[in-house]
Amino acid sequence: MKNKIDLHMHTTCSDGTFTPEELVEHAKKAGLEIIAVTDHDTLSHVSRIRAAAKPHDLQVISGVEVSASCPETPIHILGYFVDTKSDALNTLLEAVQKDRHERNQNILKKLNDLGVHVTEDDLDAYAGEEQVGRPHFAQMLLKKGYVNSIPEAFDRFLADGKPAYVNLVRFSPKEIIAAIHAAGGIASLAHPRQLRISNAEKKTQFIQKLVEDGLDAIEVYHSSHSQSDISFFSGLVERFNLLYTGGSDFHGDHKSHVELGKLPANHTLPLEMVDRLQAKASQWALEKS
Repeated sequence: MKNKIDLHMHTTCSDGTFTPEELVEHAKKAGLEIIAVTDHDTLSHVSRIRAAAKPHDLQVISGVEVSASCPETPIHILGYFVDTKSDALNTLLEAVQKDRHERNQNILKKLNDLGVHVTEDDLDAYAGEEQVGRPHFAQMLLKKGYVNSIPEAFDRFLADGKPAYVNLVRFSPKEIIAAIHAAGGIASLAHPRQLRISNAEKKTQFIQKLVEDGLDAIEVYHSSHSQSDISFFSGLVERFNLLYTGGSDFHGDHKSHVELGKLPANHTLPLEMVDRLQAKASQWALEKS
């Protein structure tokens, strides 16, 4: 059975390689009927996605993915059904974007100090339309011949602990969740397999703290999740009375192995999942009105 729902994908407004308009066309060809584009730290894609989707009768859920930081591990939080005009959410995103720009300047300086002669103009040639992130740096290094692959760019220069790495100052999960709720949205923990916490008990305790901070859902179904991951996080959804979300995390050429709408073991996402998310979001919207 073909999956008709994908709630995690990216465009050129952050670190994807398809424009919003191209992504809509690709989504229709993939047989999708409901999508959420979750570009990093921006909502600029939403109006373009909606406009492009309208002639195709494609249902669009407003979405965003926001980077958070805590002592145990960096995490990403997905926001769904958010009001794109929310002052609280836009203020937070603008602060993240400002810090991202300053971080990028520092990465350029570090690269040049290492003998990698690149400029902001070089970066702009490979950057996204809105957000510039480390994948764009990696692409630039590859195109200019300093590395032989994208993974090598991270392994040698850009990954955490490598010589050109610069930390991005992030808000706490509690602050991000509160901003998503203020925008009438629901907050889901993205790709929890990627948490830098290997112990199952400690991972459970960490997610319990997020629940105490207001977390609404967990992205149980993700292109990187094994069946054991799905079982484990499904158990936490039941244990903490949460909702679940799912998506491919499609980036286009930046993650060419990930297919739009494709989930592990051919899992499909039911319409009931979307209905429950929307009902929860409606509760938050009513509380904030």
